[in-house]
Amino acid sequence: MTETPIHSFVTNDVDESIAIGSRLFNDHRVRPVHAHAAFSYSLTAARVGTIAFGRLRYGCEVSVDVAGTEDSYAVSVPSTGTIRFHGRGADAESTPELATIGGPVDRVSLSGWAADDESLAMIWFNRRALEADLGRLLGIDAPALIAFPRLLDLRDGRGAEWYAYATTMIDSVGRSGALAVNPLLASQVSSILSTGLLLAAEHQYRSALDAPPAPQAPATVRRAMHFIEDNVREPITVPDIAASVGSSVRALNRGFKEHLGTSPLAYLTRVRMEGAHRELLSGAPEDTSVSQIATSWGFYHFGRFAARYRELHGISPSEALRSSNPRR
Repeated sequence: MTETPIHSFVTNDVDESIAIGSRLFNDHRVRPVHAHAAFSYSLTAARVGTIAFGRLRYGCEVSVDVAGTEDSYAVSVPSTGTIRFHGRGADAESTPELATIGGPVDRVSLSGWAADDESLAMIWFNRRALEADLGRLLGIDAPALIAFPRLLDLRDGRGAEWYAYATTMIDSVGRSGALAVNPLLASQVSSILSTGLLLAAEHQYRSALDAPPAPQAPATVRRAMHFIEDNVREPITVPDIAASVGSSVRALNRGFKEHLGTSPLAYLTRVRMEGAHRELLSGAPEDTSVSQIATSWGFYHFGRFAARYRELHGISPSEALRSSNPRR
């Protein structure tokens, strides 16, 4: 398995910091506001699937000019203080409670980082992938440019929920064995942050996302079930399942609820759990382990897997493996 590369850099050289940040995020220029300030740049970030996220610091007050780009959306949140943005013909101030959303062809200037411990959390989205995700949610072709507002309120509601997920993933970068940067979870991590942003922020498609979906035909649900069963060991997501049957995510969720009394994700988890159960009962303890079997079926949080397994079968996964028939 190829590990997700973690980008971790520290430099006191302004030009080097520009080269590093431009490679991972967007082209930009940096200038310390005060000539003799102690410039100290650090960046820890990762690319996971179609997104990138991390934290950067400058160590002193700087002015940053970000070039316009056709291929990305980005969310920025300072850890403390205020970052001032100018773009789209208007000024805005980002704080720990108000994230700034930048879009394609969005040339902006920003300044701040007066304290050496101030950092900026950044989540970068590939434009085509985010717009394709929106299309799959709505069951339409990839839509045109998403008109996000300049600011996203993180104080409560969906904005706060989304940023809680994002913060967990950003803070895991650089931590050994972190699930958020595990390649097997790349599509799920991308989906959580992308779909969450689409549901948390206001834009021209938000009312369509919030509207009740049309009923889903039983035949479509059956095809989705077959797709899940045929691909259960693959790192598939609910958008993948919906796309395989030509449905929107919302319509498929409603169809599963109406005809099966469950959700596509719950059904996928159930099929995986059944597969893990069969393998535990047929496996040999000297040849495999509970963690190997759980991971092979898409379960990476072993404590939750064990608790759910005991709830379903009345014994622990390790007990099931030990009770398996030895090879003859």
